[in-house]
Amino acid sequence: MLLFGVPIGLALGAPNGHTALLAFGMPIGIAIGLTIGGQKDKKALMEGRQLNITLKDTFCL
Repeated sequence: MLLFGVPIGLALGAPNGHTALLAFGMPIGIAIGLTIGGQKDKKALMEGRQLNITLKDTFCL
């Protein structure tokens, strides 16, 4: 989010003087991060480097 989103938001907003567009880059950074993270997870799974754990539903109100 910070590596991609903030610079994209600044690049869109700085020339026009609209610093509010900084927040526009955040969802773009999140999308890029999810894509890269998903690819890394798939690669780790194929290489057998993932932990074999089961998460239990422990959330209580």
